[in-house]
Amino acid sequence: MESFISRCVHQVDDVEPADLKILLVDDTPANLDVLRDTLQGYQLAIAQDGVRALKIAEHFLPDLILLDIMMPEMDGYAVAQQLKAQDSTRDIPIIFITAKSEREDILRGFECGCVDYIIKPFQREEVCARVHTHLSLQASKRALQDLNAQKDRFLGIVAHDLRSPLSGINAYTDMVLEYDMPPESLRECVQLVNSTAQQMLTLVNDLLDVSAIQRGSLEIQRQATDFLPLVQQRVRLCQYRAQQRQIQLHLDGTADMPLIPLDPNRMMQVVDNLLSNAVKYSPAGSEVRLSVDCDKDRLSFQVQDQGPGMSQELQQRLFGEFETGGHLPLEGEKSTGLGLAIAHKIVSAHQGQIEVKSIPGQGSVFTVTLPI
Repeated sequence: MESFISRCVHQVDDVEPADLKILLVDDTPANLDVLRDTLQGYQLAIAQDGVRALKIAEHFLPDLILLDIMMPEMDGYAVAQQLKAQDSTRDIPIIFITAKSEREDILRGFECGCVDYIIKPFQREEVCARVHTHLSLQASKRALQDLNAQKDRFLGIVAHDLRSPLSGINAYTDMVLEYDMPPESLRECVQLVNSTAQQMLTLVNDLLDVSAIQRGSLEIQRQATDFLPLVQQRVRLCQYRAQQRQIQLHLDGTADMPLIPLDPNRMMQVVDNLLSNAVKYSPAGSEVRLSVDCDKDRLSFQVQDQGPGMSQELQQRLFGEFETGGHLPLEGEKSTGLGLAIAHKIVSAHQGQIEVKSIPGQGSVFTVTLPI
């Protein structure tokens, strides 16, 4: 029995029991003692009457409530009805623990909002199994809610960030079709359309990459790669944009480096993201310094900017999806917050690490290390 209870207590969908809260409501101290002993490991709160249970539930906000029916002053039915009437406690699952096993009593309990019944005298194994089941269901429900919220954010980003460039493309092409433009103006319109289409393609690719990452199907195709020339190429491609912003790019690296087993296309995404972010968030007249170095065990790639920097709190969640570091890009550029999340996953897929060190007002340093 102890082994069964231990498994139930210590595994609820990969959530630590210490992170889960259960409110036990019963007017019989002996019953509470058994329940408390059975559910060791969880955060437990105790109430011996309905009024006290409502007050505790409002502040404790448990993940599950085990509720006795027959109690003085306010019975379990009334407690359940009030819990379901309040926004803060409406979604908390309730399991009735009671000796009332008649069909009418059980139906009334479900009408009051309970999700399950445990009949007294109860068995510890049954309590543990039912608690585990409903905590798992609650965790699954929250996960689905999070996924649905994430889907809404995806759709919101797509709708918002594609509507503006599509409107721009429509306006440019209307100008080309309606006016007899000189070659210089025509070329400028085509360049604007091309640049706008590239922004849209980047967004779509980021969304597809995030989707692949979430499915666990991000493909890494390693091949022996000379990393420094790869970085040099990406710096050259970014040079024009940096010059427009009056930002100087400096790259330090040793030409004599071993070939590294990595996916060059995926690592180009990482380099592009770190470099473009450094340029995007840096003020005019500043410098962005890049360095590539390696020893016998690892390769190190670093990007240092003189941008606004970030607080410690922002650094801790920077590599999450849709995080932008808390700052708007300069020049009004778009930032979806997907690039760093993708870069983090790509580096992790190479068994490497990506880290950030930043001081508000003094810029940021991103460091990628890859094993050789």
